[in-house]
Amino acid sequence: FWQIQNRDTWPVYYTNSVQTMQDSNLWQPSEELPKDYLDYKHIHEELCGIYSEETGEKYNFYMVEHVFWYKGGDLYKRAVSSKGTTSTVVKTEIPLDVGSDQKLPESYVPPIIAVLPRIGLHEPNLTEAAKRSGTSIERAFEKYINAAFTMLGYDARLLGQGKGRVPDGLAHAVDDNYTIIWDAKIRAAGYSMGTDDRTIREYIGSQSREQKRKGRVRNLYYVIISSSFVDDYDDAIRSLKMETDVNEVILVEADAIVAMVDAKLRDPILTSLGADGLQRLFSTSGILKAEQVREQLM
Repeated sequence: FWQIQNRDTWPVYYTNSVQTMQDSNLWQPSEELPKDYLDYKHIHEELCGIYSEETGEKYNFYMVEHVFWYKGGDLYKRAVSSKGTTSTVVKTEIPLDVGSDQKLPESYVPPIIAVLPRIGLHEPNLTEAAKRSGTSIERAFEKYINAAFTMLGYDARLLGQGKGRVPDGLAHAVDDNYTIIWDAKIRAAGYSMGTDDRTIREYIGSQSREQKRKGRVRNLYYVIISSSFVDDYDDAIRSLKMETDVNEVILVEADAIVAMVDAKLRDPILTSLGADGLQRLFSTSGILKAEQVREQLM
């Protein structure tokens, strides 16, 4: 309604525009909607100026919204030739490989979750696919993990790039009063703990204070998600548990996240977020593999 009254002053808070700005690392919204809207408005104003200067055409909010729509709102983007006379449809999704001798898939997992183990291994073809999609492979990994936590039923929030020293995301179990602080690490040869200890301690401390201030956490879990884990991690885990407020530190292989989503989609009622469901997986420190998820949930 504000835009109807004055379209040159107030942009609409479109979901697609917010998501596209996040994916492009222009901005990460907080949980304070009034502040978020003003930040959103100011970024629109700045983009209007940049686009107007670059193109020589006067841009308004409506035109900026259409840039966001073209960037993020259409999965099959139109690629126009240099002459501007021919357009083709380009798929940005990663196709599933089904050979002539394969059976129909039985997995319930959507492609953006099923591809997580391959992204975690930093496969070169997926790195190029991410570039063609206008993002980085690291950001895609974070975004897809956040989608996985959302599918599992958590109140999930993506942080990460552009926000300073913060974890990549948060996943809050509203009814069960626990929060997962998570980081995503792409490693072809597996992730080794100990390289980021100081930074991890800092933002675990700040996030635990923030969660307690909101009165929304009884248990706090720190989760690292990667292709696999190498070296001795016991000392690093013990140190984090002694020096921060986290109850447990869990090293989750990307395959395990896929298994969680598969279990949830197969039986949403039995796969709860509480102590009889997913929380059990985070109640013990150490490496969490897909086989353990299947044993406990399926």
